[in-house]
Amino acid sequence: MTTISQVQFWDVREFPADYGDGTAVFLSVCVSEWNTPGILYGKAARECTREEVVHEARAQCKDALNDTGKAVLNVDADLHSWCIDPAVTGLGGHTPRNREQLLVHPTGTL
Repeated sequence: MTTISQVQFWDVREFPADYGDGTAVFLSVCVSEWNTPGILYGKAARECTREEVVHEARAQCKDALNDTGKAVLNVDADLHSWCIDPAVTGLGGHTPRNREQLLVHPTGTL
């Protein structure tokens, strides 16, 4: 997975105030491995429902980010909302697809 806070790229006065209750942050996650079983449900992302993909991605982010003893990504109750790109279809069914190409740079490249 690749994560980025996109707020710095948006032309808004103050993201938390303009998009939410004043406390929200925006974290974008790109799932690039859809075939390996995850840590939460034990199944590949392509086999998960949209909601399961979100919870699996969140679990993996928490596992990676909170390994310093400090909770960088807080409990699930703090999740305000989520969205999966509409180009990702058929999750949890027989024909999952992503109608958009994924660009992932190899490790060590710029």
